[in-house]
Amino acid sequence: MTPRSGRIRTFPYEERLFVEANRLGGNRGSFKAEAAARDLIVLQRGLTGGRDLIGSSYMDERRRLASYLLFYWPVSYAQTSAMLKMARVSGARSKTGERSSARVLDLGSGPGPCSIAAADYLGAERTVIVACDQSSLALESAGRLAASSGYPLEPIPGWNALKSPLPDGPFDLIVIGHMLNELWADDDDRLDRRHELLESALSRLKPSGALLFLEPALLKTAREAIALRDMLAASGHAILAPCLRAGPCPALVSEGQTCHSDFIWDVPPVVRELSQRTGLGKDLVKTTAFVVGTSAPLYAVDVADSSSSVGRSWADSVGGKSEYRVVSDPMVNKAGRIRYLICGEDGRFPLSGKRGESFPAEKAFFTLKRSDRIVINSPIRRETGLALGPDTVIERR
Repeated sequence: MTPRSGRIRTFPYEERLFVEANRLGGNRGSFKAEAAARDLIVLQRGLTGGRDLIGSSYMDERRRLASYLLFYWPVSYAQTSAMLKMARVSGARSKTGERSSARVLDLGSGPGPCSIAAADYLGAERTVIVACDQSSLALESAGRLAASSGYPLEPIPGWNALKSPLPDGPFDLIVIGHMLNELWADDDDRLDRRHELLESALSRLKPSGALLFLEPALLKTAREAIALRDMLAASGHAILAPCLRAGPCPALVSEGQTCHSDFIWDVPPVVRELSQRTGLGKDLVKTTAFVVGTSAPLYAVDVADSSSSVGRSWADSVGGKSEYRVVSDPMVNKAGRIRYLICGEDGRFPLSGKRGESFPAEKAFFTLKRSDRIVINSPIRRETGLALGPDTVIERR
């Protein structure tokens, strides 16, 4: 699972998720896609529709947990994998370059898709997962799924993000999947409280560690996640992904604007079947998510000078070229020009081109996708942004 410019072609957990889902309500032969789809619709409406399940103990209901395992578990796993790859988090390595051990903390873990994806990404000889959740039933599923890949899981049942303490560190990775938007949801100071929780979590990282938080790509939840990103950046933390800028996010300037990442994947068969039955399309995996480091970029910047700091211009870090993240799908204006929104150290603005101009960069331009990371050399500056010119070069990184 990678940004849209690539994909992962195997998903090793589908059979294990089937086994676990049927453990909650029968055996493999008893699986009925129609019944699972009905349960999934109830779950979806409660989480991203009317959101009446937010704050409830829905993971303690066996059928809802089973439908979560078959649909949302693979999605959360893919989101986590993609964001960590985008950030190229390195973490602590031995002198030989191998990681002998790692610790992952999962806050609001549910059945563990985010932490198991993180453990798979780290690839250590031994990874211990510390999983915190209110639901003992979900933690039991997480423990079995983690054990199936050889990861010991230390459950902390009854954990409540509003009042329970965080486990002691240090950790290589901390993951928070779709939980922050549920906390203090009706309080005016909810962002300050969530920020305080994130700062407390970041203090439990190893110096080379990183924290990932994922939120639904809905307008309200996304804008609040972006606001948290800005608060963390203002506190001196490194935003390792998806941002290529250290300053405030330009998407928050105007009401109604937001930003999210999306990724293409080979959809697991059970997810595809349930998508077809429910209309919940998952050909693209979407999320507003951020990978955060303690104080400086922890990934290997693939340019000559890899010592660039967060405060340094990304244009400088690529030898005079400008580096950007594509943050929109293609848009067509009345003149027939194709525009993408791109975002980098110098802002968020359109990059445009028009078919038939015969510029060398057209081939790369017309295949751009949201979440691509690109370097642009010699564009033409227009009143509202950049455009292709005869000397423009676009390179995917």
